[in-house]
Amino acid sequence: MYMQGTRTIVDNCDETTVVLPIITNYDGLTDCYQSIVKQEGTLGLYKGLGALFLQFGVRYVIIRTAHYIMRRVMYSRNKTDGGGGINTRISSTPNVMPKFVPAK
Repeated sequence: MYMQGTRTIVDNCDETTVVLPIITNYDGLTDCYQSIVKQEGTLGLYKGLGALFLQFGVRYVIIRTAHYIMRRVMYSRNKTDGGGGINTRISSTPNVMPKFVPAK
């Protein structure tokens, strides 16, 4: 599968301690840019963007669905047991602890 238009660089770590790329098509950032534009056109720079948007879209749907389900569960719990759900209001008066008075 060709995901996000990336080209993997494989390093030869078996024969040496220095990391040298075995497979590479480019000699730097500008060569990479020029080669992609020359071979694939300007739209080649955006190759793989559709897969990225699809990934974000699926993630968004899953999170929104989970949020909806949790709100429904908490709302139904709030209606059945009389509290403890998302819609429970927090009192604006602070909880004041009574002062400790030692026994005489």
